[in-house]
Amino acid sequence: MADVDIGEELLKAVRVDFRKELGNKDSRLAKILKRIQDGKGTMHDAAMFSKECGAALSEAIAKNVTPDKLPDGQLYYNIADTILRSTLKDNYDLVNMAAQAAQEQTDNKLSIHLAPQQAAFPEDRVHKIVNAAADQTADSGTIKRRLDSPVRNVTESFYDDFVEENAEFRDEAGLKTYLVRQTNGKCCDWCASLAGRYIYEDAPEEVFAKHDNCTCTVEYITDKYRENVHTKKRYALTPEQRQEILKNAPKPTRFTKEQAEILQNNILNGVANSARSGIIKSIDVDDYELVTYGKNIQQEVSNVIISTMSQCENKGGFVISEISTDVTTTSTHGTAVLQIEPMPNGLLRLNINADFLSGKTLQEIDDIFANSNNTVVNSLQEAVIHESGHAISIKGKSLGEIAALYDELGKIHLDGVSKIARDDGAECLAELEVLRSRETPVSRELEEFYNKYMGRKYK
Repeated sequence: MADVDIGEELLKAVRVDFRKELGNKDSRLAKILKRIQDGKGTMHDAAMFSKECGAALSEAIAKNVTPDKLPDGQLYYNIADTILRSTLKDNYDLVNMAAQAAQEQTDNKLSIHLAPQQAAFPEDRVHKIVNAAADQTADSGTIKRRLDSPVRNVTESFYDDFVEENAEFRDEAGLKTYLVRQTNGKCCDWCASLAGRYIYEDAPEEVFAKHDNCTCTVEYITDKYRENVHTKKRYALTPEQRQEILKNAPKPTRFTKEQAEILQNNILNGVANSARSGIIKSIDVDDYELVTYGKNIQQEVSNVIISTMSQCENKGGFVISEISTDVTTTSTHGTAVLQIEPMPNGLLRLNINADFLSGKTLQEIDDIFANSNNTVVNSLQEAVIHESGHAISIKGKSLGEIAALYDELGKIHLDGVSKIARDDGAECLAELEVLRSRETPVSRELEEFYNKYMGRKYK
């Protein structure tokens, strides 16, 4: 049988196994795809989809492209080219489809009407992978490795190329654009130094760079508005205003692992920020697992976050529509462990600081909260309750009403609760929500303050 026939037969076998994984409703790959097809996808989902596509293809190749199925046990160039070029093009189409769908879903919520851009298929990169796999001087173990990591990495790069192409396009179109590079919490020093959120034009050239087996993800965020993080007011930007902001914007701060450890001691200054209402759907276990996949968050920690927030949703009459690991920092409250973030479309998103939670037991996290002097929160469960307080305070309000509320609360400074409660009325409401859950008596002044702004009685 001719080599080209062997190549076609192996290609068919690889595709069959890959499609089995794609069609297996219990596989992570299929769950992410369904989420995107159901209109619930985010760019983070698209990033995870590219990782799962790369892993599924690598496994399908490892299963079918073995020495016993190759002529003389050798992976000749024409066979490698037939298999790799075709399957990688399949993955290129799948990843771009997922990223485009996720972007369109996000854009629809923001009333952004820009067609997603598709980066060119990386012919040179694929050609190098084919050449390396067909190297007749390499042993079988080396060839096996060259059919693994490079296949995964180039599939993930299809998503990165999409992000880079669209971030540049949207920046040039006058939209406020950010690049967000995230780690899984256990990364090398080089990756740790690159992690962070950057205004597009200030992003380092290496922001998209990855080493072999790198688990970092890069996402981009576009917005038609400028937001003042202190007042929570949003202002429409003209292109001229946007250029002025970019020109004067400070350079992003990058932290080493050692600096991150120091920051951890101050992280509880920002247990929560702001919130906005919006009822679309409740978060579920699949939502949480998809977003936190690969972040090394222990199951007992995840269980507390999911169960407590679900209980708070039911009792407080609000709904979390999305989960993210993109935590916003402010000079007022530092980095949040958990955070309710207002979204431009009026929805409510729960942000989870995966870098902080990664690798820690529930007891370790509870101990850190208990040792904080800034908040009444003594555990992760109470941190979730604190966030629910923000959500309750603004449920059902319009964006204008929320902005006015934050202006009003920012001028209120009440004693007798905690430091962050004294600094900001919005934080005071969230802190009182924690005390209410404990059935802790408070002064009449604090009780009346809670009743007025939360739309229910303190007791």
